Amino acid sequence: MKFKIGSLLLAVTLLSACQPSAQVEVNEQGYYPLTTRTGVNDVDAVLSAVETGIASNVAALFKYSTIPCATVGALGGPPQCRAGEAENTPVEVLPALFSEGSYFRKDEISTWQGLDARSLYAVFEISESAYSDAYYPAGEYGIVLIRADGSSVILRVAGGGIVRVDYPAGPSFDMLEAILARDTSEMILPPVTP
Repeated sequence: MKFKIGSLLLAVTLLSACQPSAQVEVNEQGYYPLTTRTGVNDVDAVLSAVETGIASNVAALFKYSTIPCATVGALGGPPQCRAGEAENTPVEVLPALFSEGSYFRKDEISTWQGLDARSLYAVFEISESAYSDAYYPAGEYGIVLIRADGSSVILRVAGGGIVRVDYPAGPSFDMLEAILARDTSEMILPPVTP
């Protein structure tokens, strides 16, 4: 009998140690601080770079796509060729979604102003139903950040780097919640609930 009670106590102790804490650290804005980590190496490497607030640290993790440029611009299409670039010239870009698709060119990234992130909103595994195409990869993980102006930005991460940056329109969280509902296969770090 002593063995059974001892085993039961050990099991209860081990289970309670494995349960996530009910206490969630939040910052003054009511979100996770940028120091938060998930235990997922690819995600945490990006979070460490974001935490520094230095644009070049984040840009160092960009995984550029090589896409042939087009001379005729089309919504959601390939990057526009510059003057002097022939149609289908391969260019290195980081896809970005604003209200429409765009790209950050690798040779212009030194002027990128960064994210101005202040808080972490959520981290999720990306589902197969997430928007992607040949020009806009979905990534494996999504990191949702809250910027100084209250707007959000989603970093799409795959293979230890950032493969796409999404800027949901405006500071409204309706669109952000719709994106999370559509794109999440599993929540790694859910949004903080009051």
